[in-house]
Amino acid sequence: MTLSTAMAISGAAVNPDTGVAGGGVTRDKLVSALLSLLNLRLGYWAPNPYVVRSFPFPPNFFVPGLSRGILGRGFSEKSRSIELSDGGHFENLGLYELIRRKLPVIIASDAGADPGFRFGDLENAVERVRVDFGAKIRFRESLGLECLLPGSAKGLLAEKFSLAAQGYAIADIDYHDGTRGQLFYIKTTLTPDLPADVYGYKSANPTFPDQSTADQFFNEDQFEAYRELGYQLAKQMLRSNSGEELIRNLSRS
Repeated sequence: MTLSTAMAISGAAVNPDTGVAGGGVTRDKLVSALLSLLNLRLGYWAPNPYVVRSFPFPPNFFVPGLSRGILGRGFSEKSRSIELSDGGHFENLGLYELIRRKLPVIIASDAGADPGFRFGDLENAVERVRVDFGAKIRFRESLGLECLLPGSAKGLLAEKFSLAAQGYAIADIDYHDGTRGQLFYIKTTLTPDLPADVYGYKSANPTFPDQSTADQFFNEDQFEAYRELGYQLAKQMLRSNSGEELIRNLSRS
């Protein structure tokens, strides 16, 4: 497995027997079979690292693609091959496995297209870890999700660009065994004190930073706008009192 292959798999937005947060039309057996027959799939068949006995040949369209991809049978984590697809087909933030491990400090970056700020990926993750692991995630009153909402900042520039007060929120995690953890949640939102080129890109592209994920071909300006925004939001968090708390907790863990 190479880094480039892993990145390509993570962008497998369409795949048979999968769907956003585990639902959607592509979960339908007939639709999934049709997608497989037309080879409209972005997932990746890989040998299962936990199975000693493997195929004498790499997983392919016929084996196991015929039985599982077209017929939709035999999916199991104990199979000799497993199908990898986009994380959003189950849980898009990567919180699930970290919560399973009961980590004391978790940093999550949410850069999904969410123009309505419905926090769909976060809602899906919070529900899954509560149901499956009994872990409860509660955002702090002074550092909650309302700080991320466009328009929560004050000032002339904030009014023009509908800026948020800050780009991060902090939650406390109560694990089922009584231990506790912290979640530092960073969200792509425009805040005060960003570089001028970020505001300039926003002026020319009103849907930034929630442009449709259907656009898979970022040009240099678009890529740099998102990269710089993420860099600035992380820097703002680390320079705040919350950042000092994060560093202390990381040093302890």
